[in-house]
Amino acid sequence: MNRKDWLSLVAVHSDCWLLSVAFYFGARLNCNERKRLFSMMNDLPTVFEVRSIDGQPTSNPKLADESYEDGEEEQGDTFCGSCGGGYNSDEFWIGCDNCERWYHGKCVKITLAKAETIKVYKCPSIQKKARH
Repeated sequence: MNRKDWLSLVAVHSDCWLLSVAFYFGARLNCNERKRLFSMMNDLPTVFEVRSIDGQPTSNPKLADESYEDGEEEQGDTFCGSCGGGYNSDEFWIGCDNCERWYHGKCVKITLAKAETIKVYKCPSIQKKARH
């Protein structure tokens, strides 16, 4: 077996093992936590995608050619930094300008009217760190 094929098999095996561990621990999480875990995993490349052969990283042409548009599809993977609930276009959301997490307005007690007067929004965890 040549080196390239062997590395491909090792990478695929590693990806399978990592997914099985994630599923094992994911069974202990509630629905929103599980969605958040797997959306974070989907944002990262697999071992197979980033393996390096003779110093040349291989890439998945499908991933390299894809362009992501800002829209409902991308926002569907957004979860509230406070309650863990998923994105819903019917609710008001506010993003922290420091940590870039998103929050339901009701979870951080911010209304749309109040948000319009805020120049730089800092979420509760950033505000708490600033006080200490």
